[in-house]
Amino acid sequence: MVASFPKRFLSGSAWRRLFLVASLAGMSVGKGDAILAGPDEPAKPVDFNRDILPILSDTCFACHGPDDGQRTANFRLDTEEGMFADRGGYRLVVPGSSAQSKLYQKITATDAAVRMPPASSSSSLTSAQIDLIKRWIDEGAPYAKHWSYVCDHREKCFAVWMAGGGIKPGISFGETDDYSYAVALDPVHVHDLQATILHCLGIDHTQLTYKFQGRHFRLTDIAGEVVNQIIV
Repeated sequence: MVASFPKRFLSGSAWRRLFLVASLAGMSVGKGDAILAGPDEPAKPVDFNRDILPILSDTCFACHGPDDGQRTANFRLDTEEGMFADRGGYRLVVPGSSAQSKLYQKITATDAAVRMPPASSSSSLTSAQIDLIKRWIDEGAPYAKHWSYVCDHREKCFAVWMAGGGIKPGISFGETDDYSYAVALDPVHVHDLQATILHCLGIDHTQLTYKFQGRHFRLTDIAGEVVNQIIV
């Protein structure tokens, strides 16, 4: 069995008790590390969202994440494309081969000038974290979107109850199929819902924009429109 305990959930005394229990059970425990069961129970496959993403987020994303202003070396570890792309003769992650993966080579380099995270940063990787990354790569480096972006139920439709604020009373707009899986009538995109809520708040959603890569983007995307059929 593999389990992780975030630091913020355990006080110092709790960690001491956990160390004592783990020692009696013949287990190895470290703050922020995995807890590994005995040899009779096979380790579960490394899970990207559970085991790898938190490590990358804590130690790598500051320099290789979504912030254009802070990113260095012109590569990203927060996207699937950035992690697996061919970078002219090498890849950051080669599924099935940690030895050929530049990411693993960097985090295990003996030369401090080459090793990542750099010594100048406040981040570092434990041996257990490095082992998790190695296992993940050697197991094929299965990548998954963050759990908050993944829906395994009614992924193509949603239901929202709205009242007051200029919403017509006593109506139902839109329908799904009999399995509540797909929209059957009057589809409403989530950006349309956002535009409608903003309209009820007296905000013109078309004026809410942000600049990215030289272009102004609407928060409600290019297709977001107010659903006038439900407005008084």
